[in-house]
Amino acid sequence: MTTAVVVVLWIVTAWRLPSIRQEQWTRGLGTTFAFLAVALTAALPAIDARISAATGIVALGTMIKHLAGIAACWSVLAWITSVLDADTARRRRAQVASAIATGVVTTVLFIASSPKPGPFDEVMAGDRLATAHVAVFEVYLGLAMGMATALFVAAARRTSAAILRTGLVLLSLGTTLGIGYAVLRCVVLITAIVDRTAPPTTVSHMAPDVEAAAILLIVGGTTLPAAATGLAHWRYYRALSALRPLWDRLTTAVPDVVLGRRPGRAADALPQDVRVRLLRRVVEIHDAQLSLRRHVTAEHIAWARAQLAQLGVAEPDLDAATTAAWLHAAAAAHLSGLPQLVDAVDDQPAGHDNLDQEAERLLAVAAMTRVPTVAQVAASLCQRVEEHSKEHR
Repeated sequence: MTTAVVVVLWIVTAWRLPSIRQEQWTRGLGTTFAFLAVALTAALPAIDARISAATGIVALGTMIKHLAGIAACWSVLAWITSVLDADTARRRRAQVASAIATGVVTTVLFIASSPKPGPFDEVMAGDRLATAHVAVFEVYLGLAMGMATALFVAAARRTSAAILRTGLVLLSLGTTLGIGYAVLRCVVLITAIVDRTAPPTTVSHMAPDVEAAAILLIVGGTTLPAAATGLAHWRYYRALSALRPLWDRLTTAVPDVVLGRRPGRAADALPQDVRVRLLRRVVEIHDAQLSLRRHVTAEHIAWARAQLAQLGVAEPDLDAATTAAWLHAAAAAHLSGLPQLVDAVDDQPAGHDNLDQEAERLLAVAAMTRVPTVAQVAASLCQRVEEHSKEHR
């Protein structure tokens, strides 16, 4: 179980590595997982043995685990306080000072305990200095996890986003289990002092599983919102690609609506900010609608809608199909050089202020442009618009 958790931590660390060079509220999670990965890796028996053999310092892996664990606690506290805008200079100094003080005390006690070769928890069980070394770390861990739990709960109450609140709840559950792990470890230490010959208890066997569960909950709590953001970006990317044919046709007819340089397909494939690019596409399509609407009348649109309904287009698709038909006819009229109609529709086209809703509406329109029935009605509408234009010259 521990090895699997270590692998997960290194994967998450590699994923968040780019954020380490950014601001505290962004890099805090990256450094936290990096410290946790180092801590649990150093604690693996095989790694601990290799570290001791390479340095000549017995049980150095245990010391690294505790120092990296202290750093991880400091990092997660610094991160959540910065996210909550509670990151005052005084609080930062207190967090750093407590982490450094704990690290110094545990180091001094570790050196004074003169560890013996072998698994630290077994060969040093009952030793007072070794017990004090571990106890100082566990007490700091418990207090840090308690503070983190309180901050995560406060943050969960403040947020209205369901996915973010779920992530914060998972984080608070993870840090609560972190408190439980620290308590269990203290019980094991006290038991060993009372009776050095006592065999391992259920509590001592539970502690590693509780530690693993706490870490996995913390990983899940931080990954869930990020995964949701990733899925949202993927939806934006697919919408951007799906709207390209409709955008191409409309902006070919009305090129002036394009904001800045006309993006090619390569730019769509690798946008710097896919949401901004999608917003730009939606705005440009909307502006093209406004411009092309001067080439059709209300009667044209009503006729197209009636024809589509008569040909079997279902009510839920009727609005999108009608829009697709009149846009095709209006674009064809504009490209043919036909003048705008005096009696054209002058009201705003249907739309939404919300990007997701407007993109969904336009995706439905784009999908309708590929339906044979809509193409048939659009072709007939083109003829009617042309005839109407000639009659009113």
